Amino acid sequence: MWEFTHKDDPHLGYTHSKPILRQMNNGKWAAIIGNGQGADATDATAGQAQLFIVYLDGPGGDGVWDLGRDYLRSVRAKGALRVATRYFPRLGLIMM
Repeated sequence: MWEFTHKDDPHLGYTHSKPILRQMNNGKWAAIIGNGQGADATDATAGQAQLFIVYLDGPGGDGVWDLGRDYLRSVRAKGALRVATRYFPRLGLIMM
């Protein structure tokens, strides 16, 4: 059993979105969630709408979530909140 929190990625914040469970194009199963309020990130993407794809097989043997291997994060530009929750071409997702 595992959990993925803002301690694993400071862009997550306190998400209230209901996860969507899907099998991805790479064959792996994932939970798809949006970020939420109270994110601790301080980089250039802080405060922007972000979508997380968290693979259900969890982190590697070291117990650390590695971006790009154990989960993916896609960022949309500020002011694109409506689009950010629906369209992520880099991840091959269109959510209606």
